[in-house]
Amino acid sequence: MKVIQWLKMGFVVWLLQLSAAAVATCNTSIASTTPTSEFTDHGDGTISHHKSALMWSKCTVGSDILDCSGTAVQYNWRAALAQAEGSVLGEDDFRDWRLPSIKEYATLVDRGCITPAINEVRFPLTLSEKYWSSSSDPSFQNKAWSMLFTDGSQYTDAKDSLFYIRLVRDLN
Repeated sequence: MKVIQWLKMGFVVWLLQLSAAAVATCNTSIASTTPTSEFTDHGDGTISHHKSALMWSKCTVGSDILDCSGTAVQYNWRAALAQAEGSVLGEDDFRDWRLPSIKEYATLVDRGCITPAINEVRFPLTLSEKYWSSSSDPSFQNKAWSMLFTDGSQYTDAKDSLFYIRLVRDLN
């Protein structure tokens, strides 16, 4: 009986740790590099970033477009490009979505936060995982750049790796 109680308590502690890990840790002594005021949530699954003149999908592709709940989907690089180009999102049914470049992803990284390193008010439930960019590695044809939203670091990875995606389009 005590073993079962101990296992239940361990499971509850694990769940609490898991839910705590889903919330960004931010250093409040450092000003946010992506303050909420720089963004507009249009209420249709899209977020405008005025500083970069880009419109982003609020949620990771595969999750609910309004509240970001549900299961996000991972893609290899070529499938990620195709998924982005075929997407329709927003009240105006925008059809010019694409996979962001690694430089465009960098405009979302909040350097004062980790796990994830992004403004969670505007981009809730962003996974602390790798996200594909459209940027190929010029040195290796079989690799492309990814953004790790745990801390905003950038990597080159084999194009057949499975990562998440977020969509972007130009505001103008």
